[in-house]
Amino acid sequence: MNQDLFAFINFLLVFLISYLRDINPHYGYLELFMRYREKLLFLVVEDTVSDSFLFQKLIRQISDKAEVHFVDTLLSLRYALKNFIPDFIISDYNLDDFTAFDVIEEVKNHNSGLPVYVISGMSNVDLKRDELLAKGARDFFHKDFVNELPTKFVPEVCKDLESSPEFFAMQRLQRERLSKYKETTSFFRHHGEMSKDQPTNIFKSWMSRLFKLRKNVAKQI
Repeated sequence: MNQDLFAFINFLLVFLISYLRDINPHYGYLELFMRYREKLLFLVVEDTVSDSFLFQKLIRQISDKAEVHFVDTLLSLRYALKNFIPDFIISDYNLDDFTAFDVIEEVKNHNSGLPVYVISGMSNVDLKRDELLAKGARDFFHKDFVNELPTKFVPEVCKDLESSPEFFAMQRLQRERLSKYKETTSFFRHHGEMSKDQPTNIFKSWMSRLFKLRKNVAKQI
């Protein structure tokens, strides 16, 4: 791309963001979120396909570096908390055999600093907002106002990123350690299976050499 054209496009983007930020302070958070260089991991607790697409679309709108993982049971939630090690939890309120209150409890037992956001389309859940926040939810959003979700959800995410950089650095470190641990155990498992037959193979190899040596000696005699 021509350097002058690239510089002009960059100027327009900076001007547009500055203008939008003057109109709505939320765009200031959007700018920060777009500049966040580290990949963010979102764990979504949802049991309906249509809402899963909704959450994924919401997350993709605010970051192309985000990785999204879906769970629909408490058992899979526990597993993902240990093995996916997310940065953020997004949960529907009403799920199969459990609610967002159970999700919050599971997350608190695993890592009390992990942000949990509840997004629901049920109007009566609005009455439980204060109780959800008291139990540990970071915030509650209504699913029906899907077009407003990015401007409401993004500022909250960015506040977390700004106020707790040590927490997200620790999450990344834990993921790196887990990845190295899995690589190491996979290596030893693989070579361990190979080594089961090694004594037999070595013995056969040496016996074969001894047999050939004996034949050669016999020929020379």
